[in-house]
Amino acid sequence: MTQTVYEDVMRKSRQTFNSVLGTNDPNLSLFKKSGGKMITWHGLSDPLIFPNGTSQYYDRVLAQDASAKDYYRFFQAPGIETEALSVEF
Repeated sequence: MTQTVYEDVMRKSRQTFNSVLGTNDPNLSLFKKSGGKMITWHGLSDPLIFPNGTSQYYDRVLAQDASAKDYYRFFQAPGIETEALSVEF
């Protein structure tokens, strides 16, 4: 696979699956309307997913909806790697 083909496949994949897998949209209005409640936490020692991205997302949600704290909370866990608390089903 050439670099050009790879980039085209990735672009098409993002377009096709963003509505299902995308995590960057701070608009939670449909979630709020459904009555949902959400807790997000992030281990601050996570070596793979940097905590600033999660924190910035939460800030963007609050900037868009000042009442988001009524249905969405975010917690940081100092010294914890996210996979350290994984649950197997």
